[in-house]
Amino acid sequence: MIVWALLIFLASSIPSQYLIKFGLSNYDKAIHVAAFFILGWLSHRACVHQGRVPRIRDYSKLFSFVFVLLYGVVDEVHQAWTPGRSVDMIDILADAAGGGLFLAAVWLAGRLKLGRTGQERA
Repeated sequence: MIVWALLIFLASSIPSQYLIKFGLSNYDKAIHVAAFFILGWLSHRACVHQGRVPRIRDYSKLFSFVFVLLYGVVDEVHQAWTPGRSVDMIDILADAAGGGLFLAAVWLAGRLKLGRTGQERA
């Protein structure tokens, strides 16, 4: 999780003049959603597999979403100091959407697992 968060931080540190060379500017929001979906997954795993604070494990979905949201805000504020970059509320919403999609995927996986368990008993 820490390595992924650092990669996001480093990507946010790239001045805008170099982003065009990568050809990624057309996919900016999709990249935000995907990157923060992965951050949600990694932070959720970190919460679930830690044993020191049971509340964090018990509320791992909530903690991971709050972490993703806060990291998205911090990431955007960080971009205010990157040449040619700025704070963009739509990017923050895309980051939150990535975390929310991860939560939806966890919920759906849980529902599908419950459905299979019910079928096996029948």
